[in-house]
Amino acid sequence: MGFIDRVKKNNTWEKDLTVLLGLIFIILLLNYILASYFIRWDLTEDKRYSLSPKTVEFLKDEENIPDKILFRIYLHGEIPAELKKLESSIREKLDEIRVYADDKIEYEFIDPNEGSKKEVDELHKQLYDNSYGIKPTDFTITSTGENKHLLIWPGAEIIYNGQITGHVQFFQQKRLDPRKNDITTLANSTVNNLEYLFVSAIRRTVTENKKRIGFLTGHGELNKHETGRLRELLAPFYKVRDIELSDETSLLNLEGLIVAQPKSAFSTKDKFLLDQFIMKGGKVMWFIDQVKVNEDSLFLKGESFGIPYNLNLDDQLFKYGVRVNKDLIVSKKASPIYVPNHPQGILPWLFFPVLEGAGTNITKNVDPIRSEYVSSLEGVGGDEITKSIVLTAGAQTKILKAPVRINFNYVMLKQDFSDPYEYNTAILLEGNFTSFFKNHPVVQILKDSMNYQFIDRAAEKGKMLVVSDGEILKNDYDSMMMKTTNQPEYRYYSLNFNKYDIQGHQGRPEMVYGNEEFLQNMIDYVMEDETLIDIRSKSITMRLLDKEKVASQKSMWKFINIVVPLVLILVLAVVMIIIRKRKYAS
Repeated sequence: MGFIDRVKKNNTWEKDLTVLLGLIFIILLLNYILASYFIRWDLTEDKRYSLSPKTVEFLKDEENIPDKILFRIYLHGEIPAELKKLESSIREKLDEIRVYADDKIEYEFIDPNEGSKKEVDELHKQLYDNSYGIKPTDFTITSTGENKHLLIWPGAEIIYNGQITGHVQFFQQKRLDPRKNDITTLANSTVNNLEYLFVSAIRRTVTENKKRIGFLTGHGELNKHETGRLRELLAPFYKVRDIELSDETSLLNLEGLIVAQPKSAFSTKDKFLLDQFIMKGGKVMWFIDQVKVNEDSLFLKGESFGIPYNLNLDDQLFKYGVRVNKDLIVSKKASPIYVPNHPQGILPWLFFPVLEGAGTNITKNVDPIRSEYVSSLEGVGGDEITKSIVLTAGAQTKILKAPVRINFNYVMLKQDFSDPYEYNTAILLEGNFTSFFKNHPVVQILKDSMNYQFIDRAAEKGKMLVVSDGEILKNDYDSMMMKTTNQPEYRYYSLNFNKYDIQGHQGRPEMVYGNEEFLQNMIDYVMEDETLIDIRSKSITMRLLDKEKVASQKSMWKFINIVVPLVLILVLAVVMIIIRKRKYAS
């Protein structure tokens, strides 16, 4: 090798070393710069790897989480392969939450079946905590013709200030058998719900001063068991109690009030107390039935009448900006009812319209709403009060003015649903409300008798919700006497199912409604606590494989995945050999 060749070789080596050192320096510099910034891109269409904006805002506020929260997750260890993906998703979701919460969120995974039998039994007893803790799932594994039962614990303990303050239950199924249950769908739906489960748990843990919501009583409203499911949903975030109007102190220390399907008239005094509660900034959510339908008569005789209630609220609601019409909406799109003596038994009932969201964030991605004997609403009055339509009865509907004859023959008659008008069924009112009693002669009498400081206009903007159906928040329930306490224990059924629908499909409902999500979103919005609305409204599309296509094309894809890479490697090797021969041939 000549002198010139040696010099060229040395220069090439020095140049390569310079490039290598330069790349290392650039990488270290970028790493140092980017360490001070948090950047990530979620390129998925449904933003499945991104937290909702309200979640990020909540987690970033240092005052919201004053101390560290530890999640002890027990979905770990020997668990079915179908649930391993869920375990990984839980870890990923908590890692993302930690980034925004300034590492105030910690977690650890624990195998609940590790250790001696005595230790395992003791831990299981502690986890279950007489059904107040994590509820286990019996998973059936079939191998070589034999069934093996594995007890898994799909939940987490919440540790705050050194104490167990609550639990997160990922799913509720008591038994899972791959031969009968679609485990993949269950896991995917749970992944879709993880952000809500963890953020609501964090919010529930750190909230000390909960806002107070009252359920009004004294006018035939739904009782505490008929609203038991809604109370369960509200209890982690609000203080809930029953309220009866008696004097000016009845509504003290309340921020919100739910009027759930009253059936008797409100007195002038009651209306005055409610009016002044609103003037002082109180939030009222009215769930009003304008037409009374006797279903007992309908089932016994096949016929009933819809007769208007006399609630004595029409003038007051009109003053605030809404009119509840004395009619019933019938719809082609309806939830079912049991029709006696009909061959099919369970049929869509035109008087049970399935309601639709009107495009607000409150109803975004929320399933249709189940209702019963619902009336139409109209916004009235000037522009000083903003009137936002929240729910409508959708297309293919019409109204029947009360009083109206209701007969089971409606299921067999062809109805004319050509009316293009979409009737409103829920309206949100926002603004500075003017008192219904302003310039009213009764005010002076009430002021003198009650020694009351009258307010004729709200000083701050308030919110009010009017829904023309009380059944939206009414749940079915049953009870059983407990031997240990000799007290009844009540079980409240989900608002998202129709009992007739479940009966007609052997326990598997054809339709899942969005009543619970709607009510929670609506109440949170009215109470000005919107942290969880975006999460409930978030929907992740599960792009599952087509099982039939997988079965039919299995051989082809095996060939592509095994043979094609090998062929490509061989082709690349041949090309490299040819290039080397040409390069070094002399």
